[in-house]
Amino acid sequence: MLVSTFELLVKPITPPDAGPAALARKVVQGYFLTIANTSNVPASLRLTFAATTPELNIGSTIVIRDITGGNEFGDLVPTGDPKRLNYNITIPANDTALVILQPDVTRPEVRDGELEVRGYVEINANPSFIRTTYELLVTPEHRGTFFSGSATAPATDIDQLVYSLPTATGKSQYSLTPALIPFPLPIPPKSIVKDVTDGSVVVPPPSKVPEVPPNPNPLDNIQAMLLMMAQRIEGLESLVTQGQAFIQPSERPAVGMPARNGN
Repeated sequence: MLVSTFELLVKPITPPDAGPAALARKVVQGYFLTIANTSNVPASLRLTFAATTPELNIGSTIVIRDITGGNEFGDLVPTGDPKRLNYNITIPANDTALVILQPDVTRPEVRDGELEVRGYVEINANPSFIRTTYELLVTPEHRGTFFSGSATAPATDIDQLVYSLPTATGKSQYSLTPALIPFPLPIPPKSIVKDVTDGSVVVPPPSKVPEVPPNPNPLDNIQAMLLMMAQRIEGLESLVTQGQAFIQPSERPAVGMPARNGN
């Protein structure tokens, strides 16, 4: 989402030969962005600074952030587009951060030369594994210092300026929802696992879960047993009705020999 415009300056406020020398003092102006994270979760954010004519130069700028009360110095991160540079920051839950982009006046070539870069700022949420929305309060400002151009200028030669910038939405509250990162599959698909035939690596076959037969119903077994007994009784009754003996003549024992049943 668009935040505001920005302007970085290291140059005289008027041409040196136009009037008194006091009017030709240099101004060093930077961009100050205050971001309050009113959410109950840390907010991982990406700031994008876009400038076309001229482009931002990492060597002539510096980024400062302050969350805990101490300044942390860094640089913008190049992207595939030379006109767009990023800066990532994570703001703890219910905390406030200050991000400053300003000319690096510690370099003599920047302090003694002239710099004028204008562009715009975007703010977006970095992708996250968690589905959430960051509620932010954003306040952009320009702050500058006037001096005579000498690093040893007296304190009476230095003035400062501060003025707020309008946001692109016309309000300070921003709601950012990060893109959701899908969790990786724990097991790669079978199609991407190649067979190894040289014997150097043995890939065990996937384990097969044995099929467990359903538990037999005891009532069904009892009913089947009763049915067999009934059929057996009916068969015996049929033999009796037909006058047939239980033991066939070939199975009858000879005199003096014990009787046997079956085999």
